Amino acid sequence: MEADGNPTDADDISRAISDINAAAQRLQARLRAHRSHEEGLKAASDRLAAQEQQLAQKQKDLQALQESVNEQ
Repeated sequence: MEADGNPTDADDISRAISDINAAAQRLQARLRAHRSHEEGLKAASDRLAAQEQQLAQKQKDLQALQESVNEQ
């Protein structure tokens, strides 16, 4: 601080660095939240794909059963 109470260039630079660090921390938190959300979506997508495969298999099984019944 200068004698007249005004901040020095060093004070301004220090404040700017603090502001930049705080902004970087906020961005990192947002990025972590985004990644967590992406991981959740990926897990949901994987579960859906597995359910689709199970459904396709059940449809094949039902079709085979229907054909078997029709042959009798």
